Amino acid sequence: AALRINPETGRWAGPFGRAYRETVLADDPPETERLEELIEAGLAPEWVRDVMHRRTGPHDVLETSDIDTETVVSTHHSRSFSLGVASRELSTQSNRFIAMQSQAFDLRYAAPKLGRVATVTTRYLQDHMWLGKFQTTPSRAWDQVFPEEGSLRGVQRGPSAIVVGIPRMLGAQQPHSRACLTIIWTAAESVEGIYIDGDRVSDLPVDIPVISDLCVVTENLLVGIRLLGRTALGPHAPVRLVERGGMIALEMHNYLGPKKTFWELAQPGAFFHGLPYCAFYIEVVERDQWEGAQQFITSLSSGESSANVMETRELGDTGRRCLTATYSRSGRTIGLEVDLITGELVRRFTEKGNLDLPKHRSNLAVHSDSSPIEIGNARLDFGSGDAWLVAMPDSGLWVVGFTSDSPSDVILTTEHGQKRFPDMSAGLLVCRSDDFHR
Repeated sequence: AALRINPETGRWAGPFGRAYRETVLADDPPETERLEELIEAGLAPEWVRDVMHRRTGPHDVLETSDIDTETVVSTHHSRSFSLGVASRELSTQSNRFIAMQSQAFDLRYAAPKLGRVATVTTRYLQDHMWLGKFQTTPSRAWDQVFPEEGSLRGVQRGPSAIVVGIPRMLGAQQPHSRACLTIIWTAAESVEGIYIDGDRVSDLPVDIPVISDLCVVTENLLVGIRLLGRTALGPHAPVRLVERGGMIALEMHNYLGPKKTFWELAQPGAFFHGLPYCAFYIEVVERDQWEGAQQFITSLSSGESSANVMETRELGDTGRRCLTATYSRSGRTIGLEVDLITGELVRRFTEKGNLDLPKHRSNLAVHSDSSPIEIGNARLDFGSGDAWLVAMPDSGLWVVGFTSDSPSDVILTTEHGQKRFPDMSAGLLVCRSDDFHR
C-alpha cells in the first residue's frame, strides 16, 4: 500500500479494482492521512511511514495481481504525478455493478494553482452514460459510480503506455446509439492548453483525425497521446474533444448514430468476425524537462506506430484475429497484442522481448520464490520458500517477509553487515542500521 502512494501528491496511485466517485476524482482526503491514522492507532507498523515518505525519484512498481488471468498492475511515480495501467480490467467480481467500478487506467497529478490533485481516467461508454447517470441500487446516489462499460487491455513502460478499449455489451439483443472509448481529464480547469498535430486548439468541441498526435498541457505536465486507430461500426464514428460537466473528454467512437443492434458482434453468431477496438499511446512527462510544448510534440511525432489486425486460421472453428499495437522511438518500443475474437491479451512486449509476470518488483522491494533476492547492496538468502525484501539504505531500513513449508535459514546481508535467522518457517523481520552492530 505504501509503495503505491506518490510522495508528492499524497495519493494512492491507480489502477484500481473498485473506484468510487471520490477515488476517480481524488475528492477524498489523501491516503497518506489514512495511513498516518493507522500507524498512530498501532494498526500499521512504524516502518510503513518510511516507505510512504520515501524520496527516491522516478521509479516503477510492478505486481501480478491475478496469475490465472495474467493481470499485471504497474505504476510509475514521478515528481508531480503517478501513472498506473493494468494489463486488463481488475475484476474477479460476480456482481456486475462492482465489476463496472474497475479503473484500469489512472493518471494523478499535482495542480498547485488549484490546491488539489487532478486526475485522468478512461471509460468505455455507451449511449448517454456519464458520471451522475448511473445508480448501483435504489438506495445509493446517482453519481457514486462512474461505470466502466467495456474492457481494457494495457501495457506500461515507465511514463508511457498503450491502451486498447473493447466494448463488452454490444450485440444483437440491445440497441445502442453510441459506443466510444473516452479519455477524461476530470478537472478541466487544470488544463492550460491543448495541441492537435502541433496546432493549438482554441475552442471545444472539435473533431480530430483518427490518426493524430495530441498534447495536453497542465501546470506541471505535458501529456502526449498518439491515436493508433479504431474500428468504425458505421459511417459516422468521429474522434473528438469535448467539454462536459467541468471535464474534458477525448472520445474515440466505434459508433455514433441512430439506435441499432449489432448482429455482427453477436456471439455465437454467423456474422461475427471479431470485436471492435480503440487504441492509443500515451506518454506523460514533467513540463520543466522540456523547453516547451512544441519541443515535446516534435519528439512525440517523430515516433513510429502501428495498429495492425492479422487473422490466423486454425483447426475447426478456432482461430485468432490479433491486433498488434506498437509505438517506437529512439530505439525503444512498447507494444501489446490482443485477440479480437476472445478479447484476451496475447502478449505485452518491448524491443527486448515479451514482458514477464513479476510477483512484485520495484527499486525498493522485490517479491520472489527464488533465492537470493538482491536490491542494490542488499541480499536476502532464504533457501526454499517465498520471500519479499524492502531495502531502503538511505533510511537505514530493511524489511523481510518470509514463509516456507519447512524451516530454512534466512540471511540478510547489507553494507552494515549480516543478520542470520536460523530455522525460520514464517515471519516478518524489521532491521535498522543499528541492528547490524548488536
